[in-house]
Amino acid sequence: MNDMNIKVGQKVFVTAIYSNSNIHIKEPIITKIGKKYFELEGYWHTQFLIETGIDKQNRHSSQYQVYESKEAYEQTKLHDKLSDTIRRSSFHSLKYSTLLAIKKLIEDDK
Repeated sequence: MNDMNIKVGQKVFVTAIYSNSNIHIKEPIITKIGKKYFELEGYWHTQFLIETGIDKQNRHSSQYQVYESKEAYEQTKLHDKLSDTIRRSSFHSLKYSTLLAIKKLIEDDK
């Protein structure tokens, strides 16, 4: 992820990194932005990296991911689901032309 485009007072979307459920989505407000980190209401003593949106490593709590919008969160979840589906697929039964098309798409996306 590139540096987040955020500002104080902006509502963001937070979820636990390893959560597969929408139940864990929170919608806090950004309260403070520094050079490297930002802070959210309700997340006391937790700083999030502007570069990644992930909280600084803390041995006593789970990591959180901040998304600039609900659409960004949903796109990331869809990307992860599609990647997992492709990873689990069997390519042995696909035609040669289909495999070549997939290869081209992968190369074009780099």
